[in-house]
Amino acid sequence: MIHVFPVEVTTVQYNGMIHDFGLLNGLAWPETRSLFVQAAAQLKKHLQ
Repeated sequence: MIHVFPVEVTTVQYNGMIHDFGLLNGLAWPETRSLFVQAAAQLKKHLQ
């Protein structure tokens, strides 16, 4: 359904990560920290 709307989409795959790894001891893994940094940067970019 996303292809119907003119929105920019970014997909990132973190190999070896389990589902909901961002919610389980959130900042324990460097990959999780990276996820939050990337998400925050995209929000900041698009909400300014």
